[in-house]
Amino acid sequence: MRTLWRIYSVIGTLLLVLLAGCNKSGDKVAADKDTRVAVSFVTLPVQTKAGAVTDAGEVAVSSLDLLAFRSDGGLLDCYAHADGAGTTTVSAKVTAGESLDWYLVANAPASAALSSFSTREAFLAAKTTLSQTTASTMVMHANGTTTFPKNTSGTPIEVDGIELIRYACKVSVSRIAVEWLNDFDTAPSCVLDRAILVNARGDCAWSGTPSALVSDLWYNCSTDATPAGFLGSLLSWSGSAALSASGTTTSVVLYSMPNASAGDQKAEDTPWAPRRTRLCLRLTIGGIPQWYPIDLPAMEGNTHYVVSDLVIKGPGTALPDQGVDRTTVTFNVSVAPWGLNVIDNIDFPKE
Repeated sequence: MRTLWRIYSVIGTLLLVLLAGCNKSGDKVAADKDTRVAVSFVTLPVQTKAGAVTDAGEVAVSSLDLLAFRSDGGLLDCYAHADGAGTTTVSAKVTAGESLDWYLVANAPASAALSSFSTREAFLAAKTTLSQTTASTMVMHANGTTTFPKNTSGTPIEVDGIELIRYACKVSVSRIAVEWLNDFDTAPSCVLDRAILVNARGDCAWSGTPSALVSDLWYNCSTDATPAGFLGSLLSWSGSAALSASGTTTSVVLYSMPNASAGDQKAEDTPWAPRRTRLCLRLTIGGIPQWYPIDLPAMEGNTHYVVSDLVIKGPGTALPDQGVDRTTVTFNVSVAPWGLNVIDNIDFPKE
């Protein structure tokens, strides 16, 4: 009799586990189907311009991951995934009457394993990396907290105005004037041949909150040690752009993850510690390479930092990120809108 009771007990336990799992493959839930409700999110796309990432790539969505956690306790209520070129919808069912902290992530690679997170705390502590950016997609996110009421109409509850924002930052140079050339009897040749981001952050928490810890992933720590391949093209630019005293428009566009530090240390300040990200430009003037560092403010995600009115008035430095006489270079750094990408018909929501 005791053996039979144990068998029934095991069967009952297995049934409870199954009921607490997924009501459909890909949709993890924590309640029975009578408490589930369909919800849709509707947004619109915008346009923007890019560098190593194509114009379309800065706004494209090829996959969507949805994670919804119980606000009370942070346990996963639902996970869903959708992919394909031009993806606009991800579907699932969420618990009605329960406050949920929901997160949408666009263009996360399979290696990010977003389906593996069972708690909000674990998800928000994990990181996305700059290397997950491709020429055709950028990783983006959106989040909110919502309590969805029961809905007997069968039509998904629609929530308008949900915007996807990029984890990464964008840095561009609009124009460079080398007034120093006027100081020569015969103006030497002057070419912009290298641009890099130094002290650049390489990762960011899925929460989107910038950090600047020694243990974070950093690139080009006060030097030009840019990685090879596409990742390197995000952090650096190489070319041969002839510059003049009156000014030349440039095509330099770079990307990094947000950096919370505004520390003013330079390359000569050792050992290396977290510090502000800088845009360093190398001009070869009369055959002599000269570096000019440009300070960027503490950086936030989905923000475009535009270096304008850049005027070179004297010699630079032998290496990037070194201290430079501020009378030799002047510039403005403005924070410009970087079009928010929005998508159509994101819905949590299907049987």
